[in-house]
Amino acid sequence: AFKAGHRVIAEGEATTMIYCVKSGELSVVEGGSWGVTGRLQGGEKKATLVAGDCFGEHAALYGDSRQSTVVAETRCEVICICIPQLKLVLGEDDLAKHLQRSFLRSALKKIPVLP
Repeated sequence: AFKAGHRVIAEGEATTMIYCVKSGELSVVEGGSWGVTGRLQGGEKKATLVAGDCFGEHAALYGDSRQSTVVAETRCEVICICIPQLKLVLGEDDLAKHLQRSFLRSALKKIPVLP
């Protein structure tokens, strides 16, 4: 569990896990810096994550470092899934397919539907 204001992942970190939100609300922020109080200052909010959302798939799929910071806005619970264990269960090829599908599904959910 993460308390409001706490960092889940930070921009630039190495990718070792993907995450699924079990409860609460989180913000995805690009840029910004960590102040002396331990709080994120500045940056641009790119998205809000809620229960059922996952994050970290893109970085895991392409082996990139984290492209954004995720901060808990409210008390939240997230499920952390280690990439090496996921590869053991799904296999290297199936992992890529599952992550691509999840990434695409997440992106499509955010596109407004025209009447």
